[in-house]
Amino acid sequence: MSEFLEAEQLMPTHRTNDEKTQYTPPKSKEYSPKEVEVINWIKQNKKTPSEIFEKLIKSKRVILVGESHLNEHEPIRDAVAASLLELQENGLTHVALEMDSRKQAHIDSLNYSLPNIRKDLEKIAPAGWGDGNIDILIMAKQLGLKVLLINYDDDRPDLKKNDAHYQNRRDEHMTDIITSSMDQNSKCLVFIGSRHVHKSIVEKERVISEKGKHLGVKRLGARLSEYFGNQNIASIRALNRTSNFDGLLGFMSNTPTVEDVSRRGIGEVVVLPDGGPIKGDSRVTDSDFVITTIDIPKIRKK
Repeated sequence: MSEFLEAEQLMPTHRTNDEKTQYTPPKSKEYSPKEVEVINWIKQNKKTPSEIFEKLIKSKRVILVGESHLNEHEPIRDAVAASLLELQENGLTHVALEMDSRKQAHIDSLNYSLPNIRKDLEKIAPAGWGDGNIDILIMAKQLGLKVLLINYDDDRPDLKKNDAHYQNRRDEHMTDIITSSMDQNSKCLVFIGSRHVHKSIVEKERVISEKGKHLGVKRLGARLSEYFGNQNIASIRALNRTSNFDGLLGFMSNTPTVEDVSRRGIGEVVVLPDGGPIKGDSRVTDSDFVITTIDIPKIRKK
């Protein structure tokens, strides 16, 4: 008896201004026993972001949620924005965002009840921000949560921003803003590029030797784990369509190009335990969960 997987058609939306971006779910095909095992594991372990956030906020001081700075993670941004009220009801006090910290006073000076607030924010939003990032900021402000802009940016044109020195400076700056803004009763959700959420990672491509000293990158998750204690930090890294999902890229909801992915995305947003069948590259070793948008195939018998 052969086993097939068939993608569920979850009423995907699409960019209406271009018929070429219509999304077609993957066709049914025969999968190997290993692939069937993986999809069954996904079905058994998947949770909604709301389910995971509600559980974590009760026991953690900081929840780090990663994203890629691409359109394909708009559904993840939407899920975070939609969860803020419930998180606040369970103790959330702060939301930290990857936006230039020098704009904090400007952001705080705006009136978030005005109808044109989105247009005002779009003028100052950084590269990589989608509509969902602005939704998170607006929702947090309207709920009365403290919004922290934590990104470090140095505009000097000759600066090597991809090396270990600069990247360590960035994550140290982020850590300082978060820790100095929180007291013993505070709880913070950090929404940031996924590379920053790891708890103990040293990124090999940025490791350099300087005067006999081995220098890598200590990311925000690692720094906050040291400050608050690892047991008080939850790390949720993001998978995108270029991530290794045990080789099953056809399961990722954005199998078409990134430009094909609509405002509300395709498939569903799920959170899964890190590890098991989910394998990333050599840097990805120490998150608690992964978050992604995915088409959940269903098994049918021939």
